[in-house]
Amino acid sequence: MKVSYSEKPAFKQEKIQGMINPAEGEIFDRGEFEKSILEIKQLYSEEGYVLMTLNPIPSYNEQEGYVDFLIEIDEGSVIVIDQVKINGLIKTKEKVVRRELDQLKIKTGEFLDMKALRKARQRLFQMGFLRNVEFIPSKFMEFFHENPCNSARFP
Repeated sequence: MKVSYSEKPAFKQEKIQGMINPAEGEIFDRGEFEKSILEIKQLYSEEGYVLMTLNPIPSYNEQEGYVDFLIEIDEGSVIVIDQVKINGLIKTKEKVVRRELDQLKIKTGEFLDMKALRKARQRLFQMGFLRNVEFIPSKFMEFFHENPCNSARFP
């Protein structure tokens, strides 16, 4: 397996290769391979690389009976949270919600961590004060690819 990056990588090549299953020399299992690709994408999304793309390119050697992969990774830009707006609260105070978000580092200036975002949604919902919890990116995120920038707004 070979891993190639579009620019300076966020993670060492050894770390990424160590996450890929099946390992070199083992029998190829498509399910295990796809699971490891998802784990690599999750690793990147937890560090703010929400827009990263990963493209495994197979190379078959039918005579020898093996498949090799070149894994191309384009990390894209790191997304940094620019603003967190909290709307629609009736009885719950904003500081209660903000405290929960701050504990998970969902605040201005932090990397956008998708795992933390899911956890925050779950924790806020489990508090019992809120019937619905949504994280809605601003219109800016819809146009990210046409207008590259390194921040996101969450109204």
